[in-house]
Amino acid sequence: MESVMKGVGFLNVLVLLLLREPDFCSGLTVTLSGVNPNGYIMNQAAAAPSAQLVCSYDLGSDTQPAEYVTFYKDGADPAHQIAVVKVADGASVKQNSYQGRSDVEVNANDPQYTLRIASLQYSDEGNYTCKVVLNFQVNTVTSSPQNLMVYAEPQPPQVSQSEVAPNRFQVECQSTGGRPAPTLTWYVRDAAGSEVEVNAANPQTNTESGDTFIASSTLERNATNEEPVTVICRATHPALSSPMSREQQLPPTIVSTSTTSTQAPTTTTGYISSCEIVRPSIIALAALALMKILL
Repeated sequence: MESVMKGVGFLNVLVLLLLREPDFCSGLTVTLSGVNPNGYIMNQAAAAPSAQLVCSYDLGSDTQPAEYVTFYKDGADPAHQIAVVKVADGASVKQNSYQGRSDVEVNANDPQYTLRIASLQYSDEGNYTCKVVLNFQVNTVTSSPQNLMVYAEPQPPQVSQSEVAPNRFQVECQSTGGRPAPTLTWYVRDAAGSEVEVNAANPQTNTESGDTFIASSTLERNATNEEPVTVICRATHPALSSPMSREQQLPPTIVSTSTTSTQAPTTTTGYISSCEIVRPSIIALAALALMKILL
């Protein structure tokens, strides 16, 4: 009886080993590479950038050949399939929304399979994987994900100001067209010319505008003609090699404190002719007096 029980236990272990998850089998390894780690900038050139993702596998100790290679985006179920390749003949079939995209293709060169997206779209951003299935599904392995990042370079920041109270100004900074939204940071330039980072009046707001974002931030500062302030809005973004800045002087227009006196014109008695003042000469007056005496 004991020997029978041992035999049943051995069979149970054997069945469990045969039914174990394919991903835990030894031998087959799958890698996905080729994604630019710095991302792809959509609005830097006239044409959209392209991307190539290379899926390669190594059978290792597995003896069964590969049967299918499948590319996925943001998931591992059929609804997230991009294309399925039959290894035997290299034929590929695009799946889901990719069926209507002529810019997406798969090139087969066993054991390497290249997914090429000739004209990237904003919707192509996401995590990509590839899965290799061996004959009879004796082993199935999925690669580690590759994150494809799509960027849009933002427009330079623009600033506007308004006086919210006597000698107190609110400055708004806005940058459009970025994906993701740029980070806006405020600085104040002191009398020595040094820039000091200061806190915004409220947290930055990022509003979706199609595939890009509008980033906005506000700052409030006191300033007078005698003690003006220069504020700086600086935008940083993964697509920019260096930050973009915009300055605003507060108050926006400094009025000179010096005064200029204007002397009022003096009035004189005279004769008006052709809008001109004509004063009688001394000689003419003397002649007139002499004529009165003689007469």
